[in-house]
Amino acid sequence: MSAHATAVRAGPDASGPDRPGRAALRRFGAVLDFRHLELLTALRLSTGLRPFQTALGGAVLLGFALLAAASAAAFALANALLAEHAASAQGLLVVLGVANLYAGGGYLLREAFSGRRFQVSNSPNTAFFRALDLSARDVLVVYCGIRITGYFAAVAVVDAMFLAAFAPRLDPSAATVAAVLAVPAAAWAATNAVAARSARRSVRPAVHRPWAVPGLVALAFAAAWATSALLVEPMLDAGPAAWLGRGDAGAFTTALALASAAVGAAALIAAAVDVRRLSAESFPIQQVPPARAYRGAAPRSLIGVLAAELRRSPFYVPVRRSVAVAAAVLAAGLGALASGAAWLPLQAVPDRTAFGIAAVALATALGTAELTLRAVGPVTYSAQYRFAYEAGRSSRSVALAAVAVCALPAALMGIVLDAAAAVAAGAAAAPGAATSAAAAAAAAALVAETTTRPPRNADGTLAPNLVGAVLAMVLAAPVLLPFSSALPAGRAMAGAYTICLLGGAFACVERRIRALPSTSST
Repeated sequence: MSAHATAVRAGPDASGPDRPGRAALRRFGAVLDFRHLELLTALRLSTGLRPFQTALGGAVLLGFALLAAASAAAFALANALLAEHAASAQGLLVVLGVANLYAGGGYLLREAFSGRRFQVSNSPNTAFFRALDLSARDVLVVYCGIRITGYFAAVAVVDAMFLAAFAPRLDPSAATVAAVLAVPAAAWAATNAVAARSARRSVRPAVHRPWAVPGLVALAFAAAWATSALLVEPMLDAGPAAWLGRGDAGAFTTALALASAAVGAAALIAAAVDVRRLSAESFPIQQVPPARAYRGAAPRSLIGVLAAELRRSPFYVPVRRSVAVAAAVLAAGLGALASGAAWLPLQAVPDRTAFGIAAVALATALGTAELTLRAVGPVTYSAQYRFAYEAGRSSRSVALAAVAVCALPAALMGIVLDAAAAVAAGAAAAPGAATSAAAAAAAAALVAETTTRPPRNADGTLAPNLVGAVLAMVLAAPVLLPFSSALPAGRAMAGAYTICLLGGAFACVERRIRALPSTSST
């Protein structure tokens, strides 16, 4: 859909006066069409917009139907297998509540720390939306609200299938139903509140407070120490069955429902306030402050310059927070050890623990590498890298600096995760697995970005490169194979593959620097 077609749809109807509600609905439809056009561009499909929207709607409905059918079948099978255990349904209710907390909390953290927080406040189409008088509220709903609602609707479908399967064996009180469905509802409200608050923030990052990361680490250490000393150790001393026997699932569900209701109400109020302010301040023209000067002496090495540019980028905030969260996990493990926990390291560790740790590190590092590449990657800084090469630096030194700066945040997070896994699982965690997987993810992202041509937005900035994302996952996935098979030399094989990927990334970046014509003279 062209900009002219969007403007026609967003503008008033020439046949007569347009009512405010109808005009608002038309503007919302224009934003929705533009979002679907971006998806078409990212997927590189040649179909029309209306057929794509029809196919997308059908795929979503089919996905929900398949999810409901699979959940119903799984819970029916679990109900049949556990028919002889009367209290198993109550135990599964507690497990489902905790799983809902993890599912909602994980999505909330992803919304707060990943590049999704910039979808409205740092949208490359801000001038386009402002020119068509499109509301930032509509952009927030289309780009964030629909996605968030779809995810938590899927969680609610699974919860509803659980209630339908275990209804004869559960307490049919309103507290039980509320506890199951209130958690995804509260998480939905909290995630929307985070998205609305992020949409109102300036595109420039806030000042990095030096005490933030040490404060988070200290808080995680103290919380883990208190939880281990006051909760876990007494439960293990008395026995899990005896300790849990002092309460019941009814008390847990009631407390969970009340806590979810309180959190959801507070989140809805905060989201309503932010959305109202967002409607009144849709994409204001802000005066760009002057660039901050380097503190102290300017960095002399190219690596130092790129690191400084990364810190000045708006993408540095989620990258920094991702590493900080990993450091907080390590601090929590150390806090549990400091409390004298006899249960660490864990004794009953599954055989594929190293595979799970490496998979988590790989998935997390792919997201971190994406943000880093958008800040100082070889495509974003292609002209700068070529200029440095033409100014007299060797292409190898420029490529080495680019690879080092882009891979360092992911590798650092992998090192921290390795340390946390060693605290929790000891030698069974295969120290080095997370570091190899994280470095391989960063190298694969570099190779994918330099070998595929990312699509561009209307203002020339990079659009989401789905083809590159798939290629990065395909290239990085083999690093998990040695851990999935528990090979004796698994860590050595994963390390060798990571080194090969880093070498390939170096070669691809250097080739791009040497082959790209310079446009810096203009």
